[in-house]
Amino acid sequence: MNQKDKQNIDQSNIDQKISEALLAEDEELHAEFNVKQNMLTEVVESFRGQSRWFTIMAFAGMWFMTGITVATGYMFLQSESLPELIGYGGGFFFSLSAIGMMKLWYWMELSKNSVTREIKRVELQLARLSARIPK
Repeated sequence: MNQKDKQNIDQSNIDQKISEALLAEDEELHAEFNVKQNMLTEVVESFRGQSRWFTIMAFAGMWFMTGITVATGYMFLQSESLPELIGYGGGFFFSLSAIGMMKLWYWMELSKNSVTREIKRVELQLARLSARIPK
C-alpha cells in the first residue's frame, strides 16, 4: 500500500468520523447556517455592520455622483462650444468612474461579509465537533 492510498483511507475515515459526530441538533444548526442569504438581506445587513458609516457615505456618494452624472450629461448635450463639451464630458466620465469605484467597493464589502459568515460557520462546526470527539 503506497502513501497515496493511505491518505485516501485516512481522509475517508476523517469524513466518516465527522459525519458520525453531527447529531440532530448540529444538523439543525448546519441547516440554519447553510441557507444562502438573498441579496436584499445582505444589503440590509451591510448597513448594520462595523463599517455601516462607510456604507452610508458610499451610498450617499453614489447618489450625489449620479446627480452630477445626469447634470453633466444634460449640459454636455446642450453645450455648443468645444471647451464646454470637453469640461462637461470630463465631468460626466469622472462622475461615472466614481460611481463605478464606489459600487466595486460595496460589492467587495458584501463579498467580505459573506466569506466572514462562512468562516464563522466552519469555526462553529469545528468547535462542536472537537467537543464531541473523545480525548
